[in-house]
Amino acid sequence: MGLHLSYTLEKALAEIGATKKQHFLIHEEEEPRLLENTDIILEKYAQAKRELIEMVNILGKKKGFSTDLQNWILENEEDEIAYFLNEAGANCLAHAEWKAPKEFHLWTGKKGFILGVEQSGKSFSAKNCFQESRKKILQSSGGKGFAFFKDCRSAIFFDNPKEARTIFFQIIF
Repeated sequence: MGLHLSYTLEKALAEIGATKKQHFLIHEEEEPRLLENTDIILEKYAQAKRELIEMVNILGKKKGFSTDLQNWILENEEDEIAYFLNEAGANCLAHAEWKAPKEFHLWTGKKGFILGVEQSGKSFSAKNCFQESRKKILQSSGGKGFAFFKDCRSAIFFDNPKEARTIFFQIIF
């Protein structure tokens, strides 16, 4: 499916038959990552990502798959969940106004699940980033991530393609 600039969360939730939503809070909107709080925020980021992966692996066990965040480091793009979480998270750490994701989201349903990585502060134009990645400008802000998002087998979409704050990843069983 790959990157979809016109796909909506409402449609994705209906497709998976969503029944439950969980949040994994990393930092408050009023709390940008600064030198004084970097260690605390990065610790919360790592903990939230571990908790999210635990939940995804519980879901995956029932469906015959698992994810391991090491797969991103090992450049194993077959683990799209690890790639999504690490690319989206790295883009927030490097390029978001507050330099960290605000929270992770997990919607579960009868036919799949949706992950979300939300940032605080200024939005970004997913549409412009996508166009840059299509031109193969991988040095651009988030370009490598967008190259992966574009070719992903799962659906990747945004809360608002022109002023995005949340990027979503959908798996249908």
